[in-house]
Amino acid sequence: MYAGERPGSSAQVLDRYRRCLAGGTRPTFESVGVDSDEIIENAATGTVPVRSAGRDRHRKTDATNAMTHLAPPTGPLGDGVVTLRLPSKVAGDVDAVDHYAATEDQLDGSWLPLIPYAPAERSVGDWLEGWAGRPHHNSALLVVTIPDERRFIGVVGFGDPDDGIVEMIYGMAPSWRGRGLASRAARLGASWALSLPSVDAVSYE
Repeated sequence: MYAGERPGSSAQVLDRYRRCLAGGTRPTFESVGVDSDEIIENAATGTVPVRSAGRDRHRKTDATNAMTHLAPPTGPLGDGVVTLRLPSKVAGDVDAVDHYAATEDQLDGSWLPLIPYAPAERSVGDWLEGWAGRPHHNSALLVVTIPDERRFIGVVGFGDPDDGIVEMIYGMAPSWRGRGLASRAARLGASWALSLPSVDAVSYE
Protein backbone atom coordinates (compact mmCIF):
# COMPACT_ATOMS: atom_id res chain seq x y z
CA MET A 1 0.00 0.00 0.00
CA TYR A 2 1.19 3.51 -0.75
CA ALA A 3 1.91 5.84 2.14
CA GLY A 4 -0.99 8.15 2.91
CA GLU A 5 -3.60 6.30 0.83
CA ARG A 6 -6.77 4.71 2.11
CA PRO A 7 -6.97 0.90 2.39
CA GLY A 8 -7.99 -0.71 -0.85
CA SER A 9 -6.97 2.21 -3.08
CA SER A 10 -3.66 0.81 -4.37
CA ALA A 11 -5.50 -0.97 -7.20
CA GLN A 12 -7.00 2.37 -8.26
CA VAL A 13 -3.55 3.96 -8.36
CA LEU A 14 -2.15 1.18 -10.52
CA ASP A 15 -5.23 1.33 -12.76
CA ARG A 16 -4.67 5.07 -13.35
CA TYR A 17 -1.01 4.30 -14.06
CA ARG A 18 -1.90 1.72 -16.70
CA ARG A 19 -4.50 4.02 -18.27
CA CYS A 20 -1.85 6.74 -18.65
CA LEU A 21 0.44 4.31 -20.45
CA ALA A 22 -2.36 3.01 -22.68
CA GLY A 23 -3.34 6.57 -23.60
CA GLY A 24 0.18 7.52 -24.61
CA THR A 25 0.82 9.96 -21.74
CA ARG A 26 3.77 9.94 -19.36
CA PRO A 27 2.67 8.77 -15.88
CA THR A 28 3.79 10.96 -13.00
CA PHE A 29 3.18 10.86 -9.25
CA GLU A 30 0.63 13.65 -9.68
CA SER A 31 -1.28 12.14 -12.59
CA VAL A 32 -1.97 8.95 -10.67
CA GLY A 33 -2.68 10.64 -7.34
CA VAL A 34 0.36 9.61 -5.31
CA ASP A 35 2.54 11.85 -3.13
CA SER A 36 6.17 11.10 -3.99
CA ASP A 37 7.58 12.57 -0.78
CA GLU A 38 5.26 10.44 1.35
CA ILE A 39 6.29 7.31 -0.52
CA ILE A 40 9.98 8.03 -0.08
CA GLU A 41 9.83 9.22 3.52
CA ASN A 42 7.70 6.31 4.74
CA ALA A 43 9.37 3.62 2.63
CA ALA A 44 5.96 2.12 1.85
CA THR A 45 5.87 -0.98 -0.31
CA GLY A 46 4.27 -0.49 -3.72
CA THR A 47 5.09 0.03 -7.35
CA VAL A 48 6.05 3.66 -7.88
CA PRO A 49 4.28 4.81 -11.05
CA VAL A 50 6.96 6.96 -12.65
CA ARG A 51 9.07 6.77 -15.78
CA SER A 52 12.20 8.66 -16.67
CA ALA A 53 11.82 11.80 -18.78
CA GLY A 54 12.37 11.27 -22.49
CA ARG A 55 11.40 7.59 -22.39
CA ASP A 56 9.06 6.16 -25.05
CA ARG A 57 5.53 7.00 -24.00
CA HIS A 58 4.26 3.44 -24.20
CA ARG A 59 5.39 0.73 -21.82
CA LYS A 60 7.66 -1.65 -23.66
CA THR A 61 6.29 -5.15 -24.13
CA ASP A 62 9.14 -6.82 -26.02
CA ALA A 63 11.91 -9.08 -24.72
CA THR A 64 13.78 -6.15 -23.14
CA ASN A 65 11.25 -6.27 -20.30
CA ALA A 66 12.06 -9.86 -19.36
CA MET A 67 14.14 -10.56 -16.25
CA THR A 68 17.58 -9.14 -16.99
CA HIS A 69 20.73 -8.54 -15.02
CA LEU A 70 21.19 -5.01 -13.68
CA ALA A 71 24.69 -3.65 -14.32
CA PRO A 72 26.15 -1.29 -11.67
CA PRO A 73 26.52 2.46 -12.14
CA THR A 74 29.67 3.48 -13.97
CA GLY A 75 30.62 5.79 -11.10
CA PRO A 76 29.36 7.29 -7.83
CA LEU A 77 25.91 8.91 -7.79
CA GLY A 78 25.66 12.15 -5.83
CA ASP A 79 23.49 15.19 -5.21
CA GLY A 80 25.98 17.32 -3.29
CA VAL A 81 24.87 15.97 0.09
CA VAL A 82 24.83 12.17 -0.15
CA THR A 83 26.74 9.86 -2.47
CA LEU A 84 25.91 6.31 -3.53
CA ARG A 85 28.84 4.11 -4.48
CA LEU A 86 29.68 0.45 -4.88
CA PRO A 87 30.68 -1.39 -1.70
CA SER A 88 34.43 -1.62 -1.24
CA LYS A 89 36.55 -3.60 1.17
CA VAL A 90 39.39 -1.17 0.49
CA ALA A 91 37.20 1.78 1.53
CA GLY A 92 36.62 0.24 4.95
CA ASP A 93 33.14 -1.13 4.42
CA VAL A 94 33.93 -4.41 6.18
CA ASP A 95 35.04 -2.46 9.25
CA ALA A 96 31.86 -0.37 9.04
CA VAL A 97 29.70 -3.50 9.03
CA ASP A 98 31.60 -4.82 12.05
CA HIS A 99 31.09 -1.47 13.80
CA TYR A 100 27.34 -1.44 13.24
CA ALA A 101 26.98 -5.08 14.25
CA ALA A 102 28.92 -4.52 17.47
CA THR A 103 27.22 -1.24 18.46
CA GLU A 104 24.02 -1.46 20.48
CA ASP A 105 20.86 -0.47 18.58
CA GLN A 106 22.72 0.27 15.33
CA LEU A 107 21.04 -2.62 13.51
CA ASP A 108 17.53 -1.59 14.59
CA GLY A 109 15.02 -1.77 11.78
CA SER A 110 16.98 -4.43 9.87
CA TRP A 111 18.33 -1.71 7.59
CA LEU A 112 21.57 -3.54 6.82
CA PRO A 113 21.22 -6.73 4.73
CA LEU A 114 23.66 -9.26 6.17
CA ILE A 115 24.25 -12.96 5.75
CA PRO A 116 23.25 -14.49 9.10
CA TYR A 117 26.15 -15.82 11.18
CA ALA A 118 28.65 -14.93 8.45
CA PRO A 119 31.64 -12.58 8.83
CA ALA A 120 31.23 -8.99 7.62
CA GLU A 121 33.60 -9.56 4.71
CA ARG A 122 31.28 -12.20 3.28
CA SER A 123 28.25 -9.87 3.47
CA VAL A 124 30.11 -7.07 1.67
CA GLY A 125 31.28 -9.54 -0.95
CA ASP A 126 27.69 -10.74 -1.36
CA TRP A 127 26.52 -7.21 -2.21
CA LEU A 128 29.08 -7.14 -5.02
CA GLU A 129 28.14 -10.61 -6.25
CA GLY A 130 24.67 -9.25 -6.96
CA TRP A 131 26.11 -6.66 -9.34
CA ALA A 132 28.18 -9.33 -11.08
CA GLY A 133 25.09 -11.42 -11.80
CA ARG A 134 26.35 -14.31 -9.71
CA PRO A 135 24.30 -16.15 -7.06
CA HIS A 136 23.87 -13.93 -4.00
CA HIS A 137 22.00 -13.86 -0.70
CA ASN A 138 20.87 -10.21 -0.67
CA SER A 139 20.25 -7.45 -3.22
CA ALA A 140 22.91 -5.80 -5.33
CA LEU A 141 23.77 -2.91 -3.05
CA LEU A 142 25.15 0.62 -3.13
CA VAL A 143 26.31 2.20 0.11
CA VAL A 144 25.34 5.72 1.15
CA THR A 145 28.12 8.09 2.23
CA ILE A 146 28.37 11.73 3.28
CA PRO A 147 31.38 14.05 3.53
CA ASP A 148 33.43 13.97 6.73
CA GLU A 149 32.09 10.56 7.80
CA ARG A 150 34.45 7.68 7.13
CA ARG A 151 31.82 4.93 7.46
CA PHE A 152 28.91 4.47 5.08
CA ILE A 153 25.66 5.49 6.76
CA GLY A 154 23.05 3.65 4.72
CA VAL A 155 22.37 1.36 1.80
CA VAL A 156 20.28 1.28 -1.36
CA GLY A 157 19.68 -2.11 -2.98
CA PHE A 158 18.25 -3.21 -6.31
CA GLY A 159 16.70 -6.38 -7.65
CA ASP A 160 17.02 -7.37 -11.30
CA PRO A 161 14.40 -5.91 -13.66
CA ASP A 162 11.32 -8.13 -13.98
CA ASP A 163 8.98 -7.07 -16.78
CA GLY A 164 10.52 -3.60 -16.61
CA ILE A 165 10.07 -3.20 -12.85
CA VAL A 166 12.98 -2.98 -10.40
CA GLU A 167 12.47 -3.53 -6.70
CA MET A 168 14.52 -1.08 -4.64
CA ILE A 169 15.22 -1.27 -0.92
CA TYR A 170 16.93 1.32 1.23
CA GLY A 171 17.81 1.90 4.84
CA MET A 172 19.72 4.26 7.07
CA ALA A 173 21.73 3.63 10.24
CA PRO A 174 19.65 4.69 13.28
CA SER A 175 22.04 7.46 14.28
CA TRP A 176 21.60 9.12 10.86
CA ARG A 177 17.82 8.99 10.58
CA GLY A 178 15.49 11.97 10.66
CA ARG A 179 17.76 14.25 8.60
CA GLY A 180 16.32 13.74 5.14
CA LEU A 181 19.30 11.64 4.04
CA ALA A 182 17.23 8.53 3.32
CA SER A 183 14.97 10.56 1.03
CA ARG A 184 17.96 11.88 -0.89
CA ALA A 185 19.47 8.41 -1.23
CA ALA A 186 16.18 6.93 -2.41
CA ARG A 187 15.70 9.64 -5.02
CA LEU A 188 19.23 9.17 -6.32
CA GLY A 189 18.77 5.42 -6.58
CA ALA A 190 15.38 5.66 -8.26
CA SER A 191 16.53 8.31 -10.73
CA TRP A 192 19.51 6.19 -11.73
CA ALA A 193 17.40 3.05 -12.15
CA LEU A 194 14.81 4.87 -14.25
CA SER A 195 17.54 6.11 -16.58
CA LEU A 196 18.24 2.52 -17.69
CA PRO A 197 16.65 1.22 -20.92
CA SER A 198 15.44 -1.97 -19.23
CA VAL A 199 13.60 -0.16 -16.39
CA ASP A 200 10.08 1.30 -16.63
CA ALA A 201 9.19 1.58 -12.95
CA VAL A 202 10.69 1.26 -9.48
CA SER A 203 9.06 -0.55 -6.59
CA TYR A 204 10.08 0.78 -3.17
CA GLU A 205 10.30 -1.36 -0.07
